Amino acid sequence: MSLKSDTDNITQQLYQVFNNVNDWLKFAEAKNAMLIAFNGASIFGIIKLLSLDFVSNSRFIENYLLFVIISLIFSTVNCLISFAPRVKIIKGGFYDSGKVPNVLFFEYLKGKNNLEIIEEVTGDRDKENYTTLQKDIAEQIKQNSIIASRKYSHFTISVWITISAYITVILAGIFCLYTYLNE
Repeated sequence: MSLKSDTDNITQQLYQVFNNVNDWLKFAEAKNAMLIAFNGASIFGIIKLLSLDFVSNSRFIENYLLFVIISLIFSTVNCLISFAPRVKIIKGGFYDSGKVPNVLFFEYLKGKNNLEIIEEVTGDRDKENYTTLQKDIAEQIKQNSIIASRKYSHFTISVWITISAYITVILAGIFCLYTYLNE
């Protein structure tokens, strides 16, 4: 095989990994957007509930629903933070890069430098033959892996805030039912 052919093959392999990481990034953004829409609809519905007589007559229910709205707002803001543009090189990530080597998983790739990514993808340890384009693609793979990781972190936090807001709805319902039955 010629040097040109090897270079093209390495570049193609890097583009495949780059496209895979970008797909994870798009998926993370779609999940965050979905949660923003869900939280917004929930907030709207709860605000409508606040105008009902049985809610207005119960200070506990009214305060509780305000707490749920505040929780959903925190969740939404956290999701929105994940959309803040990242246009500078990011140093490091939030979590350990992973123990199991997997060049298709962004959590693993974010802990590697551009030369390590090329070596992992190609199995080629000859750093002298890497082109500037290959090094740039590998660096972009790392950067997008870090961004995808952060988006998933924000999504995970937001999901748990949303879940906690809705679990308290169930607990409040049980409390209201218990109070109603004991009157």
